[in-house]
Amino acid sequence: MSNDPYDQMRWTPMAGEGLIFDEQYRAAHLPLVAPGHPRTLVNLNGRDYHNGWYARARVSIVADLGRPFLAQDTCRHLLQRLATSSFAEKVAFDLIETRAPNIHCTLIGDVNPTPAQRNSANQLLRDAPSLMPVMHGPFIGQFNRGRIYFPLEFTRCSDRGLLDAVCAVFGRNRQQFTAIGLVNLRDELDPQEAYDLAKILADMKGARTQLPLTTLSWTSTNNDLTLEMSRLETIPLATQETA
Repeated sequence: MSNDPYDQMRWTPMAGEGLIFDEQYRAAHLPLVAPGHPRTLVNLNGRDYHNGWYARARVSIVADLGRPFLAQDTCRHLLQRLATSSFAEKVAFDLIETRAPNIHCTLIGDVNPTPAQRNSANQLLRDAPSLMPVMHGPFIGQFNRGRIYFPLEFTRCSDRGLLDAVCAVFGRNRQQFTAIGLVNLRDELDPQEAYDLAKILADMKGARTQLPLTTLSWTSTNNDLTLEMSRLETIPLATQETA
């Protein structure tokens, strides 16, 4: 049995199968990645998307990574492999650069807190030590199929306890999938291109990196790619645990 908690969520093409965008990607990402693409869904039933933008801004707690994340070894290796791939022209490399200052992972998404909730969450976070998740190798899942993520696994009890406590402020459970979204595809992949991408992901699947998260922010955005993102408040975490 695999010890990878994300195995059941992975996209893996069958023989002769291409990569086909799912509805969520076609509504939330594709209008922003490739405006005018014929597979775009301008609206999605039950969601307030319109052409990739939310009508209501989403307020979230995120861990800031920013441009320095692009220099991380696993990240650099992935981008190098993609740049020389058979489908390189379908990778939105320019979007990575545009988003570089806002690269992050969402810890608690779309909370729109009351002032009392925000104060309670901040009180829990102000004296907390750095979070130390393990970053797994690059991943495409069945949701937002068209975006490459780096999943995070919180292995320390102290990390899980802190996130559980903060989520409880909002009556939430901790997210089962926390990840850094980095790479978007402009177009779907034919079977050979899908095989080539699956090979890259499989080659890098075993990568594991300890990734200190030292700065959290309250943010507000009207799109899932954070092409614009307002930082409402920044919370630095302690760099070392106290005895």
